[in-house]
Amino acid sequence: AYEKQMPMLTTFDAAAPSECYRRSESVIPQQALALANGPLAIEQSRILAGKLNQTHDTADAFIRAAFRTVLCRGCSDAELKACHEFLTSQAELLSQTNQLQAFETKTKVRRPPASDPDLRARENLVHVLMNHNDFVTVR
Repeated sequence: AYEKQMPMLTTFDAAAPSECYRRSESVIPQQALALANGPLAIEQSRILAGKLNQTHDTADAFIRAAFRTVLCRGCSDAELKACHEFLTSQAELLSQTNQLQAFETKTKVRRPPASDPDLRARENLVHVLMNHNDFVTVR
């Protein structure tokens, strides 16, 4: 039964059909690594950022929409300020293409990052929010 499950699901304690769908709960480092480095989280953050970018042109609107969509809540003034700083610094770093260094990875991501530094910074912000405690913790 386990050989048919997605690795991402087993990392996050997927229910086992052979055990009446009982689900054990764990908190293990592999879960954080899957969200930070896994192709599913990276691809989905890029897709979501692209969709939000189409309808929210200002940084303020994008940040607020990302918080509502990913974390199901609004952002505080401090979070809004921190996200603005993040987007600015990321876009600045990503615009200096002569200083960026590619590195090899075994992670196969089907959706490449945006070539536009501003959109790529937004992709990175959504990815950060997908790693936020409010996203991964069910309350």
